Amino acid sequence: MVLSILLWEFLSGGGMLKENLPPSLLCEGIAMLRAIARDLTRAGFSVVIPLDLRLISLTNWLPGAEIKPVNQTEELVDILQQQACKAGNFFIISPESDDILLTYTQLLEKCGQNWGCSSEFIRIFGDKWETWNYLHAKNIPMPRTWLIPEDSQADGLQDSFDIDIDDTLVIKPASGAGAGGIFTCSGHAFNNPAFRESLVANLNGKRYLIQEFIPGQAYSANFAVVGGEIHLLCVNEQLITLSTSLGTESTYLGGISPAQSILANISFNALEYELQELIQALPSPQSGFFGVDFTCDASGKFNVIEVNARLTTSYIALAPITAINPAVMLLGQKPPSLEQVLLSSPRVAYYRKLFIPSRQEFPFPLNNALSIVGYIRDYPDFYACPPLLDSNRNLAAFISVVGPDCGEVRRLYNSAREHFYSLSKRKTQ
Repeated sequence: MVLSILLWEFLSGGGMLKENLPPSLLCEGIAMLRAIARDLTRAGFSVVIPLDLRLISLTNWLPGAEIKPVNQTEELVDILQQQACKAGNFFIISPESDDILLTYTQLLEKCGQNWGCSSEFIRIFGDKWETWNYLHAKNIPMPRTWLIPEDSQADGLQDSFDIDIDDTLVIKPASGAGAGGIFTCSGHAFNNPAFRESLVANLNGKRYLIQEFIPGQAYSANFAVVGGEIHLLCVNEQLITLSTSLGTESTYLGGISPAQSILANISFNALEYELQELIQALPSPQSGFFGVDFTCDASGKFNVIEVNARLTTSYIALAPITAINPAVMLLGQKPPSLEQVLLSSPRVAYYRKLFIPSRQEFPFPLNNALSIVGYIRDYPDFYACPPLLDSNRNLAAFISVVGPDCGEVRRLYNSAREHFYSLSKRKTQ
């Protein structure tokens, strides 16, 4: 029997109907949407995708899916409820920021079966403070973490936290996705009254966390829930740039799957042990995919940073490197073991966001449009998301290349990057 499913990605699916679409964030969402849509279709699902009318040209990049255009005259909530009830099943791709993921999941769980993480799982792990409290109580190694409430005053911050001037700190929103809003600072800077005044002024009425910075390579792990049991799928190396100043943001760029550096510092058995211990500490979300970010230092010590109760960007690499359709795991097929993926995967995936801001200043927005750039007929396999050009001529894409080894992947990526930059020259003509 064919199962119909509503597949909704927040940014491309009308979540910003009355705002300009940000191509740098949008290309990441579209990359995930295309990957899971492809896999659900191949697994036998009949996929229905709401799509912002401004992005209707993406239809050709979503083969096999039924597209439901969404425009500014319609109520998004009504469309999603109607489609979820009609399909009887739904899957959401959305940031946790401002409780977007939690709110829409709770809404649609009244309409059909949720094939993503449950709202209860999202309630705990969609909030980084709740995550820390939950995992800390389970004795999972994590950096020391403190909450900055939304009504904090600068004078009270210094006495509230046990921070030494030699510490390095990470300051981040309690609810967020990717590296948005994250920056690092020294304990010395934090103890400066002027810095704390600026920090409180930049909270914008939101809860933030202060977290001890733990040196080490940043990794993520992919998990799938199969028959109510959590299975580890892959470990990925993350490409992140960390901002070191208030008012600027860190950036998640992409990653390498499977992580090529992980076994240089830790044995496979120790890696498996650490991640299985984490699995045992987590409640099963009943279904779906989710991710965990962690660091591993030179001695092999793990520290969990956060849990992402949703599909993560590294999902786009799973099908190419595991030689299995990840979507069939939702239907009960067990995945290959982590040992098979890390030690004998025949392929390596490298995926990265590319963004070129316009060098031209515009005194006012030209319009609210966003278009797919042409000239990609010869290179469709490079683009997990096709190059997007907004009305202010900012250009963004998400590149994904796969090869038998790191050397070949590096060659393919360099070709893809050169092609992307050639588009930036044409857009100015």
